[in-house]
Amino acid sequence: MSRAFVDALVENWEPLEGRFGLPDPDDEHVVAAALIGGAGVIVTEYVKDFPPQCIPEPIKIASAAEFTADTVAVSPDVALRAVQTMTDRFSAPQLTIDEILDRLGERYDMAEAANLIRAAN
Repeated sequence: MSRAFVDALVENWEPLEGRFGLPDPDDEHVVAAALIGGAGVIVTEYVKDFPPQCIPEPIKIASAAEFTADTVAVSPDVALRAVQTMTDRFSAPQLTIDEILDRLGERYDMAEAANLIRAAN
């Protein structure tokens, strides 16, 4: 990940670990790293493990589907171009935009994001 995202590694989060009162103490490092790293969102499928009252402002907790829908809503035309790029890369089998959007909805529970992209098409 460090090769793709130069600033992916968050250091010096350790002093904050254990200060958030999460239900699972093994998740404390996630919030500590997010806070030190300046994250606005922690994307997780385990939203219930991060109760809002335990998360410092301005960090929000979102599922991948919520995060994707929020991101697509900001620029549906940019998301449509990204999906078009994906269709250009699929060759065996070739997939259409609608087929990719169907997969997003069915496999990844991202129907809201897929519908926003369809509306931009």
